[in-house]
Amino acid sequence: EDETVTREIIKDTIIHHDDIEKVRKTLKSYIKGETKTYKNEYRVKHSSGEYHWILERGTALRDETGKTYRMAGSITDITDRKKAEEEINEINKALLEERRMFIKGNVVIFRVGASSNTDIVYVSENVKEVLGYTVEEFTSGETDFTSLIHPDDYKKHEEERLNAINDGLDHVEFPNYRLIRKDKKIIWIKDSTSILRDENGNVRQLLGYIVDISNEIRAEKGLEENQRKYYTLFNQASDAILLIDNDNILDCNHKAIKLFGYNKDEFIGRNLLELSPEHQTNGEPTAKKRIRKIDEIQDGSSRTFHWLYKRKDGSTFDSEVSLSLIEFDGKKVLHAIIRDITERIQIEKDLKESEQKTKMLLQAIPDLIFVVDREFKYIDYRPDNISGLSVPESDIIGKSVDEFFSGDSLVEMKEKIVTALEKNEIQKLEYELESPLGKRWFEARLAALNEEHVVVLARDVTERIEMQHKIKQINTELEEKIEALSQKDDKES
Repeated sequence: EDETVTREIIKDTIIHHDDIEKVRKTLKSYIKGETKTYKNEYRVKHSSGEYHWILERGTALRDETGKTYRMAGSITDITDRKKAEEEINEINKALLEERRMFIKGNVVIFRVGASSNTDIVYVSENVKEVLGYTVEEFTSGETDFTSLIHPDDYKKHEEERLNAINDGLDHVEFPNYRLIRKDKKIIWIKDSTSILRDENGNVRQLLGYIVDISNEIRAEKGLEENQRKYYTLFNQASDAILLIDNDNILDCNHKAIKLFGYNKDEFIGRNLLELSPEHQTNGEPTAKKRIRKIDEIQDGSSRTFHWLYKRKDGSTFDSEVSLSLIEFDGKKVLHAIIRDITERIQIEKDLKESEQKTKMLLQAIPDLIFVVDREFKYIDYRPDNISGLSVPESDIIGKSVDEFFSGDSLVEMKEKIVTALEKNEIQKLEYELESPLGKRWFEARLAALNEEHVVVLARDVTERIEMQHKIKQINTELEEKIEALSQKDDKES
């Protein structure tokens, strides 16, 4: 509501303290004759206690000397107008900030007339950063925007643009297409265009923006390529691979189908617990072990463990499972790599049995067994715990034959080792050596274990050698007695 008062009833106490100086200065300037009219906008305190904006207009009443003795005028409440102006200023400020944001970014705004593709009415300043052309090159008609469209995309884009215009659309989001920059580099853009029409529906202008999305396109292509590589590896992997969510199979590769004996339609969506017997090989309940193994990978780590699975036909097989959590379609799922180790388990079992048999055979052999390398060093040793000839392994392993043999025996031992390695033939030799039982005679057989090592089986033959010596001595004594008797008979005759 407008209120009209005289200047005399206005007190400084009702004028907003931020406006007092301005009011006095404007009034003083008018009274001095520096301005022809008096008009002032400021805030005064309303009877409600709130401040209102007012527009004060006035005229100075002067005496015959020209001295002002009174002001007469009116005051109008302009609070609503001021609020509207503030709102407009805020909107303009926001629009200016948005415009600056566009200009500094990779979003180019354009306005094109309906008469021609070269009739570019407006284009934002950042067009030079995005396309390499200046604003003037576009607005002058020197550069036609459509001429920058990649030849492979031009026909389709023009068809879509004309269809949108002819179909009476007000807005169109074009499929992504390519533009050729001034420096001949190719960029991908997103194009969003509004079609401005007059009251008769005729096109006046095209207003829109383009965004350089080259980085996004490259990222998408990289992601697609990575996904293609992953699914190639996924399906060509020699191990079964499962993706599992809440114990249900989300996806699997060809190997998994073959391993478990299902077709894919039967397999996808199946509960994982259906693929295992109730108990694992160690007797632990399958459901309990499952919970424990899933808990172990919640920290983001991966775990490898043994698991007993069940095929469609009910048969079971041993497997080695590598379990981890991965991101799939925006959520965490189990990623399981399953390797059938049935054959490996059987090989390990057979190997263990073979090792046991070998151990029993070796224990039945009354020989000392050594492994010597090409450098004549002992690298392994199996003592004979029956005959009393054994010494601690530390006294043998790592030492050279030079520390146990000397003279002709050392030379012969080395020769036999070299010959066994080079000719891959069994070598034999006899030698006398100190032992825990004193000096003993040994018979050794040497055979190549591989290209670098020789296995030596040494047997105590002391008793045989001593017996041979005794026989030889007895034979010598017999020969001497026969010779003596023969000489005696010759003399008597």
